[in-house]
Amino acid sequence: MTDLALISGAFLRAAERDFLASPLYVALSNRIAQDDEMLAIARHSKLGQFPPYLLLTAVHSLLLEDANDPLAEFYPSAGGRAGSLDGVYRPFREFVIRNKQRLISIIASAHVNKSILRRSACLRPMIVEVASESGWSAIHLIDLGCGAGFNLLLDKWRFSYGGSSELHVGPPESPVCVPTSLRGGLPPHDPFPEILSRTGLDLDHVETMDAAHERWILSSQFPDDTLNLQLTRDALPLLRRDPPRFVTGDAASTLGQVLDRLPEAEPVIVMHSLALVLMRGEQRQQIAREIRTASTKRPIARIGMEIRESATSLAIAPGDGGKPRIVGEAELDGAWLFWTAGT
Repeated sequence: MTDLALISGAFLRAAERDFLASPLYVALSNRIAQDDEMLAIARHSKLGQFPPYLLLTAVHSLLLEDANDPLAEFYPSAGGRAGSLDGVYRPFREFVIRNKQRLISIIASAHVNKSILRRSACLRPMIVEVASESGWSAIHLIDLGCGAGFNLLLDKWRFSYGGSSELHVGPPESPVCVPTSLRGGLPPHDPFPEILSRTGLDLDHVETMDAAHERWILSSQFPDDTLNLQLTRDALPLLRRDPPRFVTGDAASTLGQVLDRLPEAEPVIVMHSLALVLMRGEQRQQIAREIRTASTKRPIARIGMEIRESATSLAIAPGDGGKPRIVGEAELDGAWLFWTAGT
């Protein structure tokens, strides 16, 4: 099988699973999968990265930089309207060809960095569950593959869990309100522990939130997911004002160093959301080893939101390497949550 055939398959899988929340990206991915010239551009992504995401995010980024292009008509994020996608592929293809070299440069250097604030609604209950069961009133929080760092600020957002039951949690004065549909039992919500420190581990270097970096954060959202786009725009000022600590590098290599620098007696929760799927097996094993080693010196637990078919499973694991416990499942970007623990 050729490289292009493998990348074509990745676009088809993305249309069937990863991009379900975006009709625009589903339509584009199905066409790109049959277009060798587009596949050859996407092929410039680094080993271990996800070519469909990088190509479409790079296009989105350039379009947000200058929305005076016919393609913008199909991108609500750039002033267009959500509607018929019958004619989208021609202007998309022309845009890619016109900007081919810039896109290749971005794709060749970028990492998958999908910063979805709504996933916080799925991570928050797991933090409450772990802290309540363990008697932890305060924790250090570490996020593997943190992206922009939104999940590390989850105690600053309001959450509205809707469904057969309504649940509203978080600081009522927060300008960011995250809506999520409940499909199962009520998730635990109080008491939420104090966060002593917030550290994000990511391959991308974040030093300052300049205009270019904020545009990349926005471009990592689906162009037609107006809710996530607005949540991101609402949250960026808070992220700018009170950023977490960022550590650049492979999480498997940096996690041990970060853990070693924290006070030994204070509890730590290590979390990740759709990050392990991008890692090699040896990286995942190294992360598990680092957490087990740390468990001999400090209280520590791990929570994860990782892909399973067209949804994600929510799991809690003790730091000593014990078997993970599945507590629920959720939509890939947190649109709905099915909490099963305690039901």
